[in-house]
Amino acid sequence: MHENLLWNANQGTIVYTLNNKVIKENTKTRQQNIFADSTVRLSCLAQTENGKIVAAAEGEINSSGQSFIFLYDMEAHKLITTLTYHQKGVQAVAFADKGKVLISLGVSDENAIAVWDISLGAVLKNALIPGHSTNQIIVNK
Repeated sequence: MHENLLWNANQGTIVYTLNNKVIKENTKTRQQNIFADSTVRLSCLAQTENGKIVAAAEGEINSSGQSFIFLYDMEAHKLITTLTYHQKGVQAVAFADKGKVLISLGVSDENAIAVWDISLGAVLKNALIPGHSTNQIIVNK
């Protein structure tokens, strides 16, 4: 698992994965909101700069034969949409362009990268990274 704990000091919250759940916790009151839309282990998280949207990705194949990326509205505490592209699992996600774009990286067996337009819920660009083991996405701000 990579990057499965997010801390937002300004909002006083942490968001983390626990098996197939995403948990948002208020660090002062310990109140939790639990999101459980996945049927398999979640492998990684990313959040927009303002903390309003969190992406959580499945690290393995689910019962539909794919791996989903879930986008959550952290203020409304609900699922916004589910993205589908990766076939074997997702090992890293990162937001770019002020949360308008999401980049996802498939597990090493797949080694595919996808660039998503969040407003469309569609892949803008994709590529295979043959012969290289990649496990992290870094976005320069």
